[in-house]
This record gives sequence, structure tokens and C-alpha cells, in this order.
Amino acid sequence: MRLEAFAPQFGSTTRPSGPASCWVVMAMMLVASISPSLSVAINQDVATVATSGTVYFVDSQLGDDAQTGTSPETAWRSLAKLNTLPLRANDVVKLRSGGVFQGPLYLDANQSGRASEPLVITTDGEAPAVILAGDGHGVFAYNTGGIVFENLVIEGAGIGQNTGTGLMLYTDQ
Repeated sequence: MRLEAFAPQFGSTTRPSGPASCWVVMAMMLVASISPSLSVAINQDVATVATSGTVYFVDSQLGDDAQTGTSPETAWRSLAKLNTLPLRANDVVKLRSGGVFQGPLYLDANQSGRASEPLVITTDGEAPAVILAGDGHGVFAYNTGGIVFENLVIEGAGIGQNTGTGLMLYTDQ
């Protein structure tokens, strides 16, 4: 197992407020290679992503999971909706900038990209989106790869209460 972290342009961040909050600010590039079939890049330049995929929108305040999710006006409301979809290479999921979303976000072999054509999970603006992990995982990626996470904060219940991790990358293949 190999885990490499690079911070070529690490900027300052502000910690989310709240007692005993457990958080992950994805402000640096982290490349995790658990096996040849799993690699995840965090904070990669999304501008390099090709436009052949579908762009999906999620808005925790104004969204509706019965909508199509393919425009800000027809955004979905929950990460639970994303958990049911077969997201593919070149797809981009834009969480509402500054929005707060109940986790977990679960990604498996049906939600994956490739190194050259990643699946991108990001925001639609500059403010990060917050994924509330509670006492479990905020993002769980199982037997998948080619995923870019950008501009996200994952917040847990705090030390002594968490049974999961902010970002869990797991493969058994």
C-alpha cells in the first residue's frame, strides 16, 4: 500500500467551527494508490476534464431528487441520489458552493473514471461544499478509481465518536 501527499501550492484554510469537529480540507493534492485498480486525485485542475461526460448538480437547499440533476435549475437535493447513479468517466458532479450535505457519498465500480478521463466531484463556485459524515465515513470509495475530489470539506462527529474516516479508499480486487 502506498500513500503519497504533495502540496506544491498549499494555501491557508479556515477550520470549520464547532466543538470537536473532525474535518478534512482538500486543499492539497493527494494521490492514493491502494492497488493498480484504485487511484484517487484530490484537487486536480478540473479544467483539464473533457466535456464528453454529463455535468450533474446537487443543491442541498433548493434541489429535488425527482429532477434530472443536469442543470442548476433541476439540481438534485441529496448525496443519496448520487449513490444510486452509474457515474462515468468525464462526468462532473457539482455540489452547491457553500452547501452542506448529509453523507456519506458512496462510490463503487459503477461510479468511476480513468486517469485521463476522471469522474470529478467538485463545487459550482469558490466556497467549499461540506459533507457531514456524522460518526461514519464522509466519502467511501470501494473498488473504484479515476476520481477527482475538489473543494470539499468533510466533517465528522469528533474524536471519540467517529467510527469511520473522512475519506475511505478501499479495494479488495
